[in-house]
Amino acid sequence: MRFNKTLILLPLLVFSNGCSEKMADVAQPHHHQSGAIRFDYPSNWEISDDQFFGEGVQYLSVESPGDSIVLFQTNPLVNALGLEAYAQPMGANTGDASPGIQFVSQGFGPLTETNGMQQITERFDVKLLGETISHTRVIYKKDFPTRRIFVTCQAPTEDLQRVQLGFDLILRTLDEIVPSVK
Repeated sequence: MRFNKTLILLPLLVFSNGCSEKMADVAQPHHHQSGAIRFDYPSNWEISDDQFFGEGVQYLSVESPGDSIVLFQTNPLVNALGLEAYAQPMGANTGDASPGIQFVSQGFGPLTETNGMQQITERFDVKLLGETISHTRVIYKKDFPTRRIFVTCQAPTEDLQRVQLGFDLILRTLDEIVPSVK
């Protein structure tokens, strides 16, 4: 899975850049539309990756000015994984790739549903050089008529109150772009 490297490297920023997270600026949001999706996002966040792969798969990421990230993966509905099947390998793989860094999963919570989206939460710690930073990752699954979109919202747990409005804005405005039939 392509995003595993991003998910693994993101917590390292906590140790390397030393800046605290800024509040998500949702007063005048930016709009993004590409491939099969569109959504609004905070004006002080930026699109950092938007790639398309065969068979209708799109990967996209939005980063906050600090250490939080939102990851999107879109798939045609006909061959898309379920939420647990998508989430479990993501959590298991975070510990494999970085020497000297320890990822300790606190496990996944139960599947829940809110506003028409299934979600599952994982809490994990990143340990490096004697420091431990707790993180929260919430993975959402939203089905549209032709697509399934997974949205992963991840942040250091201590920063959640600063970025939650940004996560909420993205999730609330997420929509599928359906090609027009001519």
